[in-house]
Amino acid sequence: MKRNGFRTLLMMFAVISMLCICSITASASAAIKKASYERGGKVEVDFTTRVSYKNVKVTVKDQSGKAVRAVITEKDQDDLDFRMKSVSMGKTYTFVITGVKKRNEAKYGSVRGKIMVPVTKGAVPVRKIEYDSKDQEVEFDFAANVGWKSPKVKIFRGNAQYAVRISDRGRRDAEIRVRKLRKGIVYHYTISGIRKAGDRKYTTIRGSFMA
Repeated sequence: MKRNGFRTLLMMFAVISMLCICSITASASAAIKKASYERGGKVEVDFTTRVSYKNVKVTVKDQSGKAVRAVITEKDQDDLDFRMKSVSMGKTYTFVITGVKKRNEAKYGSVRGKIMVPVTKGAVPVRKIEYDSKDQEVEFDFAANVGWKSPKVKIFRGNAQYAVRISDRGRRDAEIRVRKLRKGIVYHYTISGIRKAGDRKYTTIRGSFMA
């Protein structure tokens, strides 16, 4: 009985050891914290930890699987930027970055993600739309100075409304407090009472973005 109990204990210890090894291996892989699209085909990829590169490359494909030309424009220890040469509003693109690893990892590997080019319609050009899940805010960066007059905002998906209030606004940006959004889901927006600096008329802009 004692010998059987000892064997059982050894087997349990072996299983626990294997689970620990697996969890360490999984956590060692480089991973993407977030990827955001900026006006002009620029994509910024933020990693969850510091990374290293070796012969790093990026490949991009559109929704139909067609390759899209892309070049890496900048990289450092925790993020990488690349620019796509030809994009369309409302389209989703997948990308793969090869030749990257977590700093303490032995082998270089790859990470993948996807981004959607936001749809923007109206007289005010939008440079970037980004969802901050920690602060539960949608951040709008404009490509020109703007003015405000009794602004109102809606963020919605179908009949569901998500915008709570404008928590902050300035000459080039606005932060919209929202109910929790789901990552990878497309939402729509309207912002009224806004105008581009120099324009006389306040207007409404609208479009869509991926959280």
